[in-house]
Formats: sequence, structure tokens, C-alpha cells
Amino acid sequence: MMIMIGIDAHSRTDTVVAVDELGREIDQITVAATGEGHLKLLRWRGRFTLVLGSRSRG
Repeated sequence: MMIMIGIDAHSRTDTVVAVDELGREIDQITVAATGEGHLKLLRWRGRFTLVLGSRSRG
């Protein structure tokens, strides 16, 4: 299964969603836009074996 990760980055929080190849949401997470939050995001991302990234800056 191919997984795509989409990021909605803001000054205080980053919300990230994982979807499958049909666009169905698998999981999502919101973290603080800090070093600690980004480490939490990397641990969350580790659940998925194949990731393509897309980013939106709001």
C-alpha cells in the first residue's frame, strides 16, 4: 500500500494526515511547531513503510 503524507504547517501547530492511494484517510496528528513536536511527528511517521510528502504553507 502506498501512503501519502500531507502537512498543513502553521506558526504554532502542524497538522499532518496520512492517506492511502485512493485518498482515504488512514490517520492524522497535530503537533506543536517546535523541535519536540517535530520529533513526535517523525515517530508517528515511522508507522508507515512508504511515504511521499506534500506540504501546504498557510
